[in-house]
Amino acid sequence: METYPTVLIVDDSPLILSSLESELLKQTKKINIVKALSYKEVEYALDHNDCSVAVVDVDLPDAQNGEAIDVIASIGIPVIVLTGTIDESNRDILVGKKIFEFVSKNDMDNIRYVAEQVKRLLNNHHTNILIVDDSATIRMQLQELLRPMRLTIFTAEDPLKALDIIHDNKISLVLTDYEMPKMNGLDFTLRLRERYRKDQMMIITISSNSDHSTIASFLKHGANDYIVKPFMAEELSARISEKLNLLDIIAESKEKANRDFLTGAYNRRFFFETSKPIFKKIKRRKGEFAIAMFDIDHFKKINDTHGHDIGDLAIRDISDILHKSFRTSDIIARFGGEEFCVLLEDITIRACERIMEKVRKRFEENRLDIGKQTIDYTTSIGVCYGLGKDIDTMLKVADEGLYIAKENG
Repeated sequence: METYPTVLIVDDSPLILSSLESELLKQTKKINIVKALSYKEVEYALDHNDCSVAVVDVDLPDAQNGEAIDVIASIGIPVIVLTGTIDESNRDILVGKKIFEFVSKNDMDNIRYVAEQVKRLLNNHHTNILIVDDSATIRMQLQELLRPMRLTIFTAEDPLKALDIIHDNKISLVLTDYEMPKMNGLDFTLRLRERYRKDQMMIITISSNSDHSTIASFLKHGANDYIVKPFMAEELSARISEKLNLLDIIAESKEKANRDFLTGAYNRRFFFETSKPIFKKIKRRKGEFAIAMFDIDHFKKINDTHGHDIGDLAIRDISDILHKSFRTSDIIARFGGEEFCVLLEDITIRACERIMEKVRKRFEENRLDIGKQTIDYTTSIGVCYGLGKDIDTMLKVADEGLYIAKENG
């Protein structure tokens, strides 16, 4: 059973709690929400839940000086603070608590912002960033400033070591100094942009050099942002969050573009874009490879008898069965209509035969519930195993096998 992260929201206003809950579920559906109206309820919530993030009001009826913030932060839970007023005095106090963010709750637009920040914090658990600076003191200071963001942070004292780290790890964002030994920050930025596009990796330069021509050079040659020292911690975290949010938006857009709307399976275009480099890789190391084609038998009869809505249900049903039957590493794509294709990498012929027989039986035993009645349908399968001339040739062989299966009933 899939487990979801728990978000604790704390405020003595039921309206604020309700608004926060509603907005959080819009932004991030796969979460559990625990609500607390008082410090006492906070203690109970912490005793009975493993919380990933907390959104906390400063002033509670039984704790008016931020005690709830302190107890939550003390056990390592990242905190976003809601407060009625933000002035210089309480700003300094809140900054001293090393919280992730503090936001005024007097504007309902800020509730949406808080929900976005919660989503950011939850995503940060799986996000790697790299700090590149020749000063050990600066590297430590940046790590400390970014600790409330709950990112996985790598550090390097020069760009050459940074490149080794990037080679071995998926880095989403790089913070780089300008003046460094072995390679300066501008050359390092150029090197990174030769390998990673802006939609793959964000680069932020941090430097005491405030010369406008230098800033322009970095931005022209691939940096996404430039921060002049000294800077506020809030500014740094805000700019990093903005860049990571942009990467997430790009990734989500790409994912939607690669998916079939009806079934959620990959689409034909993504299959061809992905399968061809995989084929070349397998061919180089003489690996084992298979392509399987699936097609619902007599699909026109289902549409004619029960209607196109039921036909769509059958198409979604075949997609669900395929996703449950194959490995997460296998590529499952809807080729059009009721036809699907599966690419299986690193599989023996015996394992391929076993999994195809398992899938065949699942379809044979499957029943599709449509209101008060059920319908059953069969699926023909064609498989090409081994390494043909290319992907197109293997697809043709699998398609011919599918046709023979249909002809033979």
